[in-house]
Parts: sequence; C-alpha cells; structure tokens
Amino acid sequence: REYLSARAPVRVVATRARAAAPVRKPPRASADGHRPSTAPARTRRPPAEPEHPSAPAMDVTKDNLEDALAALTRALAHPRCEYVAIDEEMTGISFKNAGFRESNALADSPAARYGRMREVARTFGLVQLGVAAFIRSDDGTRLRAHVFNCFVFPLDEAGGRDVALSAGAIRFLRDHGMDWATWLDRGVPYVDAAAAARLEAAPAGPPPR
Repeated sequence: REYLSARAPVRVVATRARAAAPVRKPPRASADGHRPSTAPARTRRPPAEPEHPSAPAMDVTKDNLEDALAALTRALAHPRCEYVAIDEEMTGISFKNAGFRESNALADSPAARYGRMREVARTFGLVQLGVAAFIRSDDGTRLRAHVFNCFVFPLDEAGGRDVALSAGAIRFLRDHGMDWATWLDRGVPYVDAAAAARLEAAPAGPPPR
C-alpha cells in the first residue's frame, strides 16, 4: 500500500500594531454633581464574512460517485488549484490500542517506524478517503477549499480482504461523528491491485454491490 501525504503551506498574516490612544482627562462635573458619560456610542456591525470561504464538504458514496468524480476532476484541473491535501480514516492506527507515543518512540529509526506502520496499514482497512483541492480566488487574496469525503468499503468478493477493527480507533471515530451506517451500506467498493487485475481480466458481469 502506498502512502500519500501533503503538507499544506502555513500562511502567516502580519498585523499592524495600533498606535497608543491619547490619554483624555474626564470632563468636569456640573454644579449638580452630574458627570457626562465618556463611553462611545455602540453601533451594530454586520457579521464579518469568513476570510477563506470554502465550498460545503461533499460526502461521497456509491450513490453519487460519478457526480463526485466529475466535480473532483474539475477542481484538480482548475488552473488556480495550488495544492491538494489527502487524509485517511482507518479502522485502526496501532496494535493493542497503543497510543502514538507508545507505538512511535522518539528513539526509533525511520526504517523501524516505517516497518511497524506498514504492518498497521496491511492489517486495518479504510473507512474514509478525504481529498481537498485548494483553489485561489480571482483576486488572489483567498483560497477556497473543495473537500470530498469518500466512504469506502472492501468489495464483497471471494478472496477479498477481511475487515479488522481497533476498539480505540472505532470509539474515537464514533465520538467524532463517523456515520457507520453510511460506511457499511453505501461505502464505495474498493479492491487492491491484484484483485483489480483479476476483475479487469474477467468477463463483464453485474456491477459490484
């Protein structure tokens, strides 16, 4: 399994310091002891627009896969698409519910960590594949994110892979709003490279369930 990663550039916004306001003496009280208020009058401001407005995230299932692929292709082919971020949600990211520090010691070499995480990727499966295309606005001042959250589920076929679940990962995703019914019922079927080769060589049959 290949891993794809994208590091989004960090945008630093410089702000100009405000000049210190001059100190004003309070107005003198009148003969009856009344002191006029110095508080500025309050004005209602309209709600500020978001600095980086983004398109609503699109949940992709096998029901709208064709439309989603067309929209994603247009976003990726856009001349002002500057970068793409890719993320995965998996049924597990460690063995025996170990935390990140327990399974990735700072003293580990890159080779040791890669070998351990490779076994994790071989054991657990995908729940969602997220792709975000960032397109620069016409005036060049903003980036608009086009986000696609694709539910994926292993194709139910003879010789297909089993689904292994990590209790800690499943609980974490549940607590953060993962829709497990959509994953089970409407997830886009996927296979590995070997199964794809077999399916392409086989005679045409009914579409995957």
